[in-house]
Amino acid sequence: MFCRSEAAKLHERKAEINDLGCDLVCLLKENIADEVEAFHREPYWSPSTPLYLDEDMTFFRALGGGKVRKGGLSSFFKPGLWKRYGKMDKATKEDANLKGEGTILGGTYVVSKEGVQYQFKEKDFGVAAPLDEIIDACKRAAGK
Repeated sequence: MFCRSEAAKLHERKAEINDLGCDLVCLLKENIADEVEAFHREPYWSPSTPLYLDEDMTFFRALGGGKVRKGGLSSFFKPGLWKRYGKMDKATKEDANLKGEGTILGGTYVVSKEGVQYQFKEKDFGVAAPLDEIIDACKRAAGK
């Protein structure tokens, strides 16, 4: 439900990220054909920006120190979740659905030749890495 909104916000800054010498990619945890197709078009994630299927959940296990992290049922009752949902734009809300495995928590990495420059682990559903922190990490990776 939230990943599309978060991806769209990050993708809006793709040109800035690319100008810093970083590439933007997205790792998916499952392959539901209609959902992947819907996600991989504007305004969420343009077809020119790579999407990869993480079939063995390597990225998600890395975020969890070797285990896939999942949010529990109690996460759905936290007030912050519904506040974040309320702030989503109308089009994103209309596209939101509950298809697929929705309890796995995601995150963000910025990686350079020198290693991980930034790591963000989603603690609750819909809590995304602050965009300015991602941009700052890209600057560090680029030596700027």
